[in-house]
Amino acid sequence: MTAIDSALRQDQHQNKSPLHSLTSGVAVNHPGARVGQLLCGRYRLEHLLGKGAMGEVYRATDTERQEPCAVKLVLPDASLTLQALRRLVQEAKVISRLYHPNIVEVREFQQDSDGTYLLVMELLQGVDLQTVLHNQGRLPLWRALEIARSVGAALQYAHEMGVIHRDISPGNMFHVGKQASAFPALE
Repeated sequence: MTAIDSALRQDQHQNKSPLHSLTSGVAVNHPGARVGQLLCGRYRLEHLLGKGAMGEVYRATDTERQEPCAVKLVLPDASLTLQALRRLVQEAKVISRLYHPNIVEVREFQQDSDGTYLLVMELLQGVDLQTVLHNQGRLPLWRALEIARSVGAALQYAHEMGVIHRDISPGNMFHVGKQASAFPALE
């Protein structure tokens, strides 16, 4: 989950009646229903990686750059107020300016011709910390400190840039090689 998801969820709890509802012309009845689609004329969705309260994350190919990426779609049934939509766009712009080895690279935020909002990110190869803890149980102290140091460095940088992550949890930390990212964008 990204800071964007947290902001949207918070806005939905505060504003029960949406002023603006994001909808898509594409019927999505089950997770992964959009596999094979080309969004914004360049992002081909290949495989569903995960699904959360606000969206689905797909492994995709950027056909212009000929490289893999991750594409997060705001679910078509996620009703957003106009205020939440503005916050979503603003936070996507801010997050896309973060460049740190422990923070996932956000490449762009777009709206497809069918109305679907998508966040395009680098594709991380690894596993979230929640899965690691579930599979391995308690980590040795040295490993826990290593992860805390990596995530702390990412959070310090983000805070210095004016970004506050609103949901620090093992499911939101992604282990890639020797690094742990505080902004994996997968829920």
